[in-house]
Amino acid sequence: MRLTQPVRLPHLLPLVLTACVTSPDPARESVHPTPALGSGEPVTEAPAPALEEVQVPEPVEPAPPLPWPADFQGSATLLADRIRVEGPPGLLDHCVTRSDDRLFLRTVKTTEEGLLQVVQPGPAAAGDPVRGQLDGWALAALQQLVLLERPNAQAVTVVAEGGVFWATPDGDEQRAARREFIAPLPKR
Repeated sequence: MRLTQPVRLPHLLPLVLTACVTSPDPARESVHPTPALGSGEPVTEAPAPALEEVQVPEPVEPAPPLPWPADFQGSATLLADRIRVEGPPGLLDHCVTRSDDRLFLRTVKTTEEGLLQVVQPGPAAAGDPVRGQLDGWALAALQQLVLLERPNAQAVTVVAEGGVFWATPDGDEQRAARREFIAPLPKR
């Protein structure tokens, strides 16, 4: 863009000075050393309001942990085509799944049964199983790992189907087409 006429700065000077002297909030008061244009008196603004004292709430004690079976505390490995873990509220505090969105497809939704998470290997997984952890148990599902947190569940249930392999560090190994583990919740 090429200017054909010179810019006239003297016409803009009153606007700039007015913008610099005028306060957007007339309730504020402070004394400026520069007098207002044409009045000869200092510009005043209302003083800033005093900071109010903030009431800090008392710390809240965390809720006691929900009852949970000790059956999954020991080390174990569970490998299967499909693994389904169902349990009460708090299940997701004890069970986690691998969450690499480049490799795995994850669906999370609320159903009539409860909060449902389904994790499956995606095309880029190249045979890598969906891995999870249930307290001390290592989970590996070749096709699908499902977590269902049920509001009224009275037990934690793990169902493994398809080429199930279960092992513990003491050498106990079991193979089956289907394996189910049910651990009732302890009484409060």
